[in-house]
Amino acid sequence: MVVEHTDSRPKLFDRQGFARIYAYSRLITDVILTIATFYYASQTDTWQINAVSGIVVVIALTTLIGTTLIHLEQETPGLKIILWGFIIGVNAISIFIAGLGFFAFAASVILTTLVVIVTLPEDQVRILLLGSLVIGLFSLVLDMVASTAAFRITIQHEMETPLLISLWIALGILIIFYAIPVIRNFADFPLRTKIMVTYITMALFSLGVLGTISTLTIRNTLVSGANEALYAAASQTADSVTDFFKTNLSSIEAESKLTPLIDYLLMPADQRAGSEQEASAISIMRTLQRKDLDLLSYKLLDPNGTVLLTSEDLGTEGGSLERGKVYTDIPTDGPAVSDVQVTPDGESAIIHFTSPVTRIADTSLSAYGILMISYDASVLQNLISNSNGLVGEDSFAVLFDEYFIHLAHGTSPDTFLQTVTPLDQELLTTLQAQGRLPNLPEDKIFLDLTDLGHHLESVSESNNEAVYFTSEDIATGDRLNQIVVVPLPNALKPWSLAFFQPRDTFLQPAVLQTRNTILISIAIASAVVALSLAFAQYLSRPIISLTQTAEEVAQGNFTARATVVAKDEIGVLAETFNTMTSQLNELITGLEQQVAERTGTLEQRAQQVQAAAEVARDATSETELDELLYQSVNLLADRFDFYHVGIYLVDVHNKHAVLMAASGHLGQLLLQNENTIRIGSNNPVGYATVTGEAYIATLGGSDLEIYRHMMLPDTRSQMSIPLQVGTQIVGALDIQSQADNAFDDNDVAILRTMADQLAVAIQKTELRKEVENTLHELESAYGEFTREAWRGFTMDASRPMGYRYRHLRVQPVRDQSQETTEAWQTGQTIIMPHKNENGDEDELSSLAVPIKIRGEVIGVLNMNFETARPSEIPQQMIEEIASRLSLVLENARLVEAAQKRVQMERLSAEIIGRIRENLEMDAVLKTALQEIGETFELNDIEVRIGSVAMQAGSNGDSGYDENEELFDDGDLNLDALIG
Repeated sequence: MVVEHTDSRPKLFDRQGFARIYAYSRLITDVILTIATFYYASQTDTWQINAVSGIVVVIALTTLIGTTLIHLEQETPGLKIILWGFIIGVNAISIFIAGLGFFAFAASVILTTLVVIVTLPEDQVRILLLGSLVIGLFSLVLDMVASTAAFRITIQHEMETPLLISLWIALGILIIFYAIPVIRNFADFPLRTKIMVTYITMALFSLGVLGTISTLTIRNTLVSGANEALYAAASQTADSVTDFFKTNLSSIEAESKLTPLIDYLLMPADQRAGSEQEASAISIMRTLQRKDLDLLSYKLLDPNGTVLLTSEDLGTEGGSLERGKVYTDIPTDGPAVSDVQVTPDGESAIIHFTSPVTRIADTSLSAYGILMISYDASVLQNLISNSNGLVGEDSFAVLFDEYFIHLAHGTSPDTFLQTVTPLDQELLTTLQAQGRLPNLPEDKIFLDLTDLGHHLESVSESNNEAVYFTSEDIATGDRLNQIVVVPLPNALKPWSLAFFQPRDTFLQPAVLQTRNTILISIAIASAVVALSLAFAQYLSRPIISLTQTAEEVAQGNFTARATVVAKDEIGVLAETFNTMTSQLNELITGLEQQVAERTGTLEQRAQQVQAAAEVARDATSETELDELLYQSVNLLADRFDFYHVGIYLVDVHNKHAVLMAASGHLGQLLLQNENTIRIGSNNPVGYATVTGEAYIATLGGSDLEIYRHMMLPDTRSQMSIPLQVGTQIVGALDIQSQADNAFDDNDVAILRTMADQLAVAIQKTELRKEVENTLHELESAYGEFTREAWRGFTMDASRPMGYRYRHLRVQPVRDQSQETTEAWQTGQTIIMPHKNENGDEDELSSLAVPIKIRGEVIGVLNMNFETARPSEIPQQMIEEIASRLSLVLENARLVEAAQKRVQMERLSAEIIGRIRENLEMDAVLKTALQEIGETFELNDIEVRIGSVAMQAGSNGDSGYDENEELFDDGDLNLDALIG
């Protein structure tokens, strides 16, 4: 006995299927990455991101080319293009973005391994794996030795951890997706491949997870520590600025209560000049100015903001340029500090502190004046510069106002009064008018630090809390900074202070740790690979030897025997294989003979199935019943080489099966004799048409007799198959052969399917004819209805025959031209040239186009042209207009008819309603006569009620006496004469 072994393990993908799925999934992924990188590049203006976008586009193009080749069934070159593009591209991206080296190495090596071991030949697998390893190691080394190179950028902090996590999650999903066919087909891989893949996968996965967690932990710790240090430095610097403000506000508030200043302000204005009080006030202000070198001047203003005295005043004779200057928008309700103001010459900037001048104990009266002190704005720069290096190397602070204007920069003081991002023109003009920005060109004011500006905008939404982010700055160039921004405390001004430190300064330990981790991982991975190769070679050698012996046996060498080198499971397997080979050698001869016999039978059956399918297809393509039947019988006779094929259809009485089609010359003679068989008779056709079951009859070997017509004397086998649709039997397919026992159950199964399709085709053909006849009858009936409706419509004598447009006027038409008559009678477009008095054609012509509704002509559109013959384009246009006009006219007629019916029904309802208002006979009759006469404007209406005998009068004589009864035997006779 020969036992056929089949592999019952499910295979998820074959080589070609997996190649296509990999290509299509990569194409979708690359398109999404292209869109994402281009969007990110549009948000950041760095050439590295633009370079990454270009690399992603190249990867997508290589994927597209490879997918096209795979679609053209060139899997190997297509996959090589996709894989090389991915390996080179993903590692090229890590060249421009620091921190992605390990990810690029893992992605290129793992994904390449998963794809190639399933799809590519063994020689191509080695090349691609070696290439991915070499290129991936280059990315790792580059990340270790050139992480801070000028041509590389670092991922921003708020995106760094989420981005890396997202990339590793995406890589994990891809690994799982591509690992499914590897796992499902893992048992089919060579043993050495199984061992190597297992060891390498476990080692790389473990090392990758540990390395990533270690790196992320160290980086997060360093970033957290840097944030704390930056926050402390920012808070300290902000407190120093606030202390400066508070000190000066407290000082000026106390100084504003000095008696000499109050005495001067209380003097009449015309007595102040040259007075002793004036000299005393100037002396006091000069003395106060000497307390701080950065203090420019003291000024005494009246309540309206006009300068009365300054510490630089020389008295009445010398005067002062500041005298008479007016300051607006100065608070008078308490001490205040102003915004930084640009001086009129634009060379410097000033910040003012003001306080209303009042007596110490007097809080109810308004201020006598205002005391103002002016500082050079560089005092803020000095305060900010003193904080440089508080956190560490290259750390510095920057002071911003509410519009993100640089008020002080720790390392770049030349950015003073420059904005982080461009302002809109209206705001820029307003700030310049207020003196908060110099009147300089925009390129001298705007720094265009877009990313920094976006982050600073979030400070106003932070509810006076610190905001942490990473961004670039004008002072550090392309170096990425860790930044903390805090608002000034106590809300003296809506300003904020930011403290910066380059990330590469405090992340250096993380870089060193990552480098060490990668080196250790590479060393461990190399050792694992070497050990896996050695163990794979040692463990697989006996299996490989046994496999080679099995291949020899499979090629026909049944004398080959496996070498038994040990008594373990592999040795037992080798002995069992040798025994099996001996038995197989004995059985192979008998098996080949059986296979040859079965193959011949299957080939014959396959040919019959193919022939039956062709017959069914060709038969069902016909639409005419006679042609359908004729084609079917001849196709069956030709394809199966039958002696006779006939199709019987059940008659309308369901009593006889009538021969409707037969093959060959003998079949035509049978058709001429109108051959019929009674349903239920003792033969295969009668049996099939009454039971709905197929029947096979042979000479002397069946219960039913073979139907042997005298014109078919050589019939020795007969098979009748019912033509059945659902439960309805429409006929039978009769097949006869000259051979004994020519049919079996397999023939019935094959031809029964074809007979069912043929029955459906017959039924569809008959139904199609019924539908066509019904449609034709409906079209004729509807056409007649349309014709009668338009005949009644045009019988109205009050309507003109038509309308004519001539000389900008529309006039009714009462006559009918010759071309109009011809177009109406023929239903065709008529073009008729005009003739002059001599009978010759002139340059005029007429065009008559019939207006049709459902084939019925209802009118004619007639036009005159000033040419001998109108062009084809206007003629086609006019015919299209006539077609559209016919629909509009039909709709108008239907609407008018409906309106008339509605009007008649309304009038009838009104008349009946008024008649029903009366209950007396006389009143009812009189109301009826009056309403009918008024409604239809009739002159004479008469109603007669009574029996026929009463109506014998003439000439208006009623013919009955008033005293006679109006009712005869309960009958009411009514006759209305309308004149």
